Amino acid sequence: MREYFFIADTSLAKDLTEGILAEDLPSMQCNGISVDARVQLYSLLTSSRLDDSYKMEIPLLASYETNPAYYQLDVNLVSTISQIDENTAELIMKDWLATKDLEEITSDDTDPNDFLFSLIHFCQIATNETDLGIFLLSET
Repeated sequence: MREYFFIADTSLAKDLTEGILAEDLPSMQCNGISVDARVQLYSLLTSSRLDDSYKMEIPLLASYETNPAYYQLDVNLVSTISQIDENTAELIMKDWLATKDLEEITSDDTDPNDFLFSLIHFCQIATNETDLGIFLLSET
């Protein structure tokens, strides 16, 4: 399964689900960081219940139950992530690395530290510019 986050103007959300390739936009690969592992991270970042954290990857209606599927990260989550400094990120990383979903990842391509710091950088870009959002493309 190929999954990656990308930055796009929120007005493009409809176009994305109509076949415009997200590959042409600034992106970062998830490299084996599963939805369950990402939700663990979201829960740690927002102090939300795990069940509520699954709702932070919001399916775009036009792509729901299609392949590929597109999601938009919750704007409050993007804002929260964008404000994380390096020291806080390191503390969160320690807790995240201890979660079962992240412990089960055995891929050599997967670097949770790189993933977290890239996601923070993406969120900072999205919050510094108006009308930008963080989206996820998931091909199963």
